[in-house]
Amino acid sequence: MRRYLLNIMVWIDQGINTVLFAGSPDETVSSRIGRNQHLRICRIAKRVVDWVFGPGHCERSVEPEECRRGEL
Repeated sequence: MRRYLLNIMVWIDQGINTVLFAGSPDETVSSRIGRNQHLRICRIAKRVVDWVFGPGHCERSVEPEECRRGEL
């Protein structure tokens, strides 16, 4: 049951990234923030996300194939 709920939460997170930020439907908001640290808004958002989910959350969320796509 726990894994099922985690999958639902990831699905919602990916949906938010897709709908609100026109991002990839296979990427979470945390991953997008982790990849885009060169943008000031992402550095600010990272502080909030890492405060809620723990230090390094955004960096751990980035999957290698997301970096190769070259999307922002």
